[in-house]
Amino acid sequence: MIKIGEYKPDNLIAGTMHISTEQVVLSKGQIYPIGSVIALKNDGLGTLVNSGSDDAKTLYGILAEEVDATDDDVGAVIILSGEVNQNALVFGGTDTYETHKQKARELGIYFLDSVQLITE
Repeated sequence: MIKIGEYKPDNLIAGTMHISTEQVVLSKGQIYPIGSVIALKNDGLGTLVNSGSDDAKTLYGILAEEVDATDDDVGAVIILSGEVNQNALVFGGTDTYETHKQKARELGIYFLDSVQLITE
């Protein structure tokens, strides 16, 4: 867990464009890593986007933090617009950034090919 005042670098943000965020509730059953690409299901809960699913096909935003929703639905901050590192994104199924690139642009989310941060 990150404490207030503690800085832990990640490689999600890829540019200087203004970032807009919103809180959504993620569906229980898994841990969502930072950079998870989120779709809203028919019940209004967020989950990993997966173009092969019945109700989680359309990108809604990018998860800005790691969230443990193993046991319960959990609120989380998602990025609604901005520039993100396409190499740091997590998708459901066999989806890739190419699968959702056009929809992302329509929403004001830009997938950039940024150099990945090396962490030890």
